[in-house]
Amino acid sequence: MYFIGCLRRIQSFEFFLLALFVIGCGLTCLETASNPYVTVLGEPEGSERRINLAQSFNGLGWICGPLAGGFFLFAGGGDVTTPYAVLGTVVLCIAILFSRVKLPEIGRETESGQAEASGKSLWRTTSFTVGLLSLFLYVAAQTGINSFFINYATENAGVSAQEASVWLSFGGMGLFMAGRMGGSWLMRFVKGEKVLAICAAGACACMAAVILMPGGAGWYFLLLCFLCESIMFPTIFSLSLRHVGTQTKQASSYLIMSIVGGAVAPLLMGLIADHISMAVGFIVPLVCFMEIWGFAAKYRKLS
Repeated sequence: MYFIGCLRRIQSFEFFLLALFVIGCGLTCLETASNPYVTVLGEPEGSERRINLAQSFNGLGWICGPLAGGFFLFAGGGDVTTPYAVLGTVVLCIAILFSRVKLPEIGRETESGQAEASGKSLWRTTSFTVGLLSLFLYVAAQTGINSFFINYATENAGVSAQEASVWLSFGGMGLFMAGRMGGSWLMRFVKGEKVLAICAAGACACMAAVILMPGGAGWYFLLLCFLCESIMFPTIFSLSLRHVGTQTKQASSYLIMSIVGGAVAPLLMGLIADHISMAVGFIVPLVCFMEIWGFAAKYRKLS
């Protein structure tokens, strides 16, 4: 009886939420450690290119994940446990593999090479503080666009919810992945802040079209925005760390915490959509992209 009671608790929705919380904590720790690691392993000039290439595979995961989940959930008779069990096993194997591999430590010498003045207060490093705000706004914009993509498609472009979800998975995320790979290649020849400025300007233009031309044209520009925003997170992250010196690890943790921006934009966009229209709600990501463009355009002065 005790075993049955424990099994029922494990299968409860509350326990499922707790498990998701644990997964979220693990992913946060992983990204906090891995992102700065990628930026410092190599020449400082290539940090934006390396982290964009590393995160290019996020787009592939966003495409394959829903497909695999949908197969198990709908074609597999509502099987939710199998994909999580497989994923947990794979992650455990990767953890064991990394525990056996000796990786170089991010030392003070490596971090100091990124800074012009070691020992400078983290919060007095303008490129970091403005970058922190930019990353907060980027995640807000990205989450808002993803959250209301289907709403915009059904209300303004005459596309069904099912068709819009397919376009989001393959069209939007496909462009997102291609953008990161292309951006990584482009940064071999063009500085990361310049590529970021161009992409931010393109995202602003896309959002303006979404607001001013609701319909088929606006929807195509909404898809195009995934290409423009693709390189933003890793590039902002890398640029924000460039001048923090020996405080790379601490700065990285603050940058990862800025992801909370994703909880803000959907609320604002939903409020605007309820009182005005869904198209006008995209003024929120427009403002976010404008600030990101300013960060990129003035990066050298901030440094």
